[in-house]
Amino acid sequence: MKNRITVALAGNPNSGKTTLFNNLTGMHQHTGNWPGKTVEKKEGSFKYKDRLFSVIDLPGIYSLTPYSVEEVIARDYIAEKNPDVVINIVDACNLERNLYLTVQLIEMGARVVELLNALCRASKQPQNAAKMLEYHREIEEHIVDIVQVIENRVVVYKHLPTRWVALKLIEDDEEVIKDILKQKDGQEILSKVKRLQKHLSQVFGDSVDTAVAESRYGFIAGLLKECLKKPPVDRVTMSDHIDRVVTHKYLGIPIFLFVMWLMFQVTFVLSKPLSKLIEAAFDWLGATLGGLIKVGWLSSFVANGIIGGVGSVLMFVPVIFLLFLAIALLEDCGYLSRAAFIMDRLMHKIGLHGKSFIPLLLGFGCNVPAIMATRTLRNRRDRLLTILIIPFMSCGARLPVYALFSAALFSRHQGWVIFSLYLLGLLIAILTGLLLNRTIFKGVSSPFVMELPPYRLPTVRGAI
Repeated sequence: MKNRITVALAGNPNSGKTTLFNNLTGMHQHTGNWPGKTVEKKEGSFKYKDRLFSVIDLPGIYSLTPYSVEEVIARDYIAEKNPDVVINIVDACNLERNLYLTVQLIEMGARVVELLNALCRASKQPQNAAKMLEYHREIEEHIVDIVQVIENRVVVYKHLPTRWVALKLIEDDEEVIKDILKQKDGQEILSKVKRLQKHLSQVFGDSVDTAVAESRYGFIAGLLKECLKKPPVDRVTMSDHIDRVVTHKYLGIPIFLFVMWLMFQVTFVLSKPLSKLIEAAFDWLGATLGGLIKVGWLSSFVANGIIGGVGSVLMFVPVIFLLFLAIALLEDCGYLSRAAFIMDRLMHKIGLHGKSFIPLLLGFGCNVPAIMATRTLRNRRDRLLTILIIPFMSCGARLPVYALFSAALFSRHQGWVIFSLYLLGLLIAILTGLLLNRTIFKGVSSPFVMELPPYRLPTVRGAI
């Protein structure tokens, strides 16, 4: 019996993967980046029935077609690392969209389950290589033909069904094609595959991948018809009612600015007594230790230099911690997605889209990970333009400086002053973007489609 089981969590964005990951692993987790990528990687572990489980939280994706960095990472991890079990998290409120990823996972032969006892059972079972669904007759015939071409000749993806590799070649999957070309006779294999694919393209036109996708959705629709009962009219949810206000054409941006202002005000009100407590503690410690040292210059160095200097820095820890916590809670409750949505129209004015606003917002925390987060943008133009305006976002490293000057120069309204500095940086970023968009980066910005998750009650554990 295998004592260590590797488990991958796969699912759509905002389907609850992170919540499940936190519940499974608790504090036994760490965060990093995927090798060669800047997309965040979460790993953790837990024990169940005397067995150790290593859990990998894959990026949220809608399918295994490698159009984005996240989809490439998730697909490559399952295809190359071959985890023992895949937990597929599905949003019951939108089964049709979520099950599309499920169908693709099963086509790969992944052991797909939900949940702990099933993990133990599935890890002992052979890999599921069963044919998930029947495609159009022409597609099925060409799958069989391609399987015959690549059978026993392709050494990559050895642990995956040959049918899946054939299907990916029919869909013109760039990543699989690259891997096939690395084979000794890869060019010869692809030449034969291309001839079969060309005939299939003539049958379906230029959208063979669309025909495959329609077959998957057709299977899902039939499955849901058999087992899902829905009310005749979809009810309007509380999230819908809230979104009518917070994403309103005219009210959305003022509400967003108010939320940001409120966040800064609450941060400084709550952090002020904690900062004073830290200041008083270090003043007492400095005076006590300084009094014990009889040498004047050494006493001053220890009391005012070392202890006083450290205390001056630590005074701002409550401010920074509460600010980051507030941003994390806004993300956990679902509001940050709305912020990207309402900023989409404004971002288009500077040649970007709402998704670029997320790295800009991360810039308020730290410019370095914000710039790294631009890797998730799909084209080079958007990445470069976003990178150039991120430094105008006031990152956490500037917050102590802002707080120091606002405390020294303004006896009142410190929250207003710092909020104004953050807002000024955002306005300068917009003006810089307008200038660059009309000069160096002329062109049409890419379209933006983003899911608005339902509102949830934020939790400290979820935010952390």
